[in-house]
Amino acid sequence: MNVIMFHSVGMQNSNIVHSFLSFPVTHFEYLCKYIAAKNIKTSFLDEWHYNRINNIRDKNLYLTFDDGFLDNWVYVFPIAKKYNIKFTIFINPDFVQDGENLRPQFQGIDSKELNKSAIGYLNWKELSEMIKSGIVDIQSHSMSHTWHITNNEVIDVLNLLNFMDYPWIIWDSPKIKKAYYLDEKNINEFFGLPIFSNEDLLVYEDIFMKMKS
Repeated sequence: MNVIMFHSVGMQNSNIVHSFLSFPVTHFEYLCKYIAAKNIKTSFLDEWHYNRINNIRDKNLYLTFDDGFLDNWVYVFPIAKKYNIKFTIFINPDFVQDGENLRPQFQGIDSKELNKSAIGYLNWKELSEMIKSGIVDIQSHSMSHTWHITNNEVIDVLNLLNFMDYPWIIWDSPKIKKAYYLDEKNINEFFGLPIFSNEDLLVYEDIFMKMKS
């Protein structure tokens, strides 16, 4: 069994904080075309989990996408649908956007305007449409996917050079809506904020639960 983990597709040349996590659209379509041509079976992670705990070896391919970026709807879904490729998206409800509109999707042409329209996160309507297709599974990636301050020691100050290392400082700010922080144009307003000792919430909760037990 093989798992390929992605975050984003088509946003590698954008100015969003997570552009370095993005995979080129053409590369993703070549991958899907190859999978279809070789008749490689793609499955959801519940099958991977069942096979793993039952020690069943399979040759399935499992594609996953973390965080629920809007480009999963704009680029990933139409390409995967074209080749009948199944994939799983791990979302954080705190980052799901409002709205009932289905936003424009990739039609096989490279468009700068489409690239701009892919900045952000999925909304509930888009998630619902993808689930109904039968090729998309939605799973949990925690509620908030954020970091917690662990003590009052200042370890850094947010600035132009390090803000990509501490995006949670921006998305946790009461000044903005968390699911829309990628659209924030005035990033420099956050510069100068102190960064305290912190820990990934998932790790912090795991330590807390172990202490309780």
